[in-house]
Amino acid sequence: MKNKKLIATIICLAAALGIIIVLIAPAWRSVRESRSEIKEKKGELSAIENLIVKTGRIKKEQRELEKETAKVSLALPEKKDIPGLLVQFETLASMNGLILESIDFEGGDEAVEKSAAGVKWTVPQNEKKSEGPFKTMEVNLTLSGAYGSFKNFLGALENNIRSINVSSINFNSGQLSLKESTADFFEFRLKVKVYYQ
Repeated sequence: MKNKKLIATIICLAAALGIIIVLIAPAWRSVRESRSEIKEKKGELSAIENLIVKTGRIKKEQRELEKETAKVSLALPEKKDIPGLLVQFETLASMNGLILESIDFEGGDEAVEKSAAGVKWTVPQNEKKSEGPFKTMEVNLTLSGAYGSFKNFLGALENNIRSINVSSINFNSGQLSLKESTADFFEFRLKVKVYYQ
């Protein structure tokens, strides 16, 4: 009987071991595979998070470059922007206590127009060829006012965001009546180069 009990126990243990091998081993393999998949997915997630961080940095750099591009576009616009220049010169003159008498945009056949303030200005119809990487347009300005105001105007031109170089300056005493005449009133003629792309 002892043998029968021993054999029955061995058979039960063998059956239990068989059941474990048949049922639990595939589940254990599935758990190991899931662990390796989880490890792989964590790697992919880490790579995606790194890409998101890099994308954020690139977007930030792009915004900064767009700001710089906007500044360059203000300094060197793509076109001549004659109306913008007219407003700019008129504003700079009035802000510095000068009167903008006339403005002449050189560059070919011209059409003469008059602003609401009575300032005569000439617009080029044809484009002039320029040397160097940027196109240039010459502008002749006639201003009147005090010498100190003119110095301030030149400083404002120098600090202006638009790329402008003064080529020549001529001045003489202004044409005021005797009653209005002061020693500090002059007529200034400037030739400036304005750059664009």
